[in-house]
Amino acid sequence: MIQNSTIKWGLGAIMVGVFGVALTYIMQQVKKLVNTEWSLIGTQVKKISLNEINIILWWRVLNDSDFSFQVSNQVYDIYLNGTFVKKVGFSPIINIPTNSDSRIPTYISISPKEILSTGVNFLDLLLNEQGRSKLFLEVKGTMDLAVDGLPIKKVPFAFKDSIQNIMNY
Repeated sequence: MIQNSTIKWGLGAIMVGVFGVALTYIMQQVKKLVNTEWSLIGTQVKKISLNEINIILWWRVLNDSDFSFQVSNQVYDIYLNGTFVKKVGFSPIINIPTNSDSRIPTYISISPKEILSTGVNFLDLLLNEQGRSKLFLEVKGTMDLAVDGLPIKKVPFAFKDSIQNIMNY
């Protein structure tokens, strides 16, 4: 007959093994989530007028983990050649499913007056390819993430590239 202590030790060993396997799996998924690939894949010009310039930057988010997450409360500062132009934001929740290749928009609406107030000779630089490669758009800010319901606030985000490169994505 098996003694109670042997059964307890056996169950304890099984529980420790199951906990170890579960912890290893969770840590692997967290590592994949932390290494989620974000890349700019394109731009879309919605409107250009004397009063307003509306652009959408499209980001590719490659989530290789078994955890889904949501992006919300995107708040970004926009810079041209290092000079602050405007703060922009986008609050609706965007779902990124598990093991997916998703797209996230960043909406930028700038008036020509805001650009001219920076002192950057924007119009001259836009006229040719050489000028556009000297004009850099920088986006810095934060977003809130929720990983399967667990909120992570104010995750930093930064992107910088020349207008010439951005136009060719």
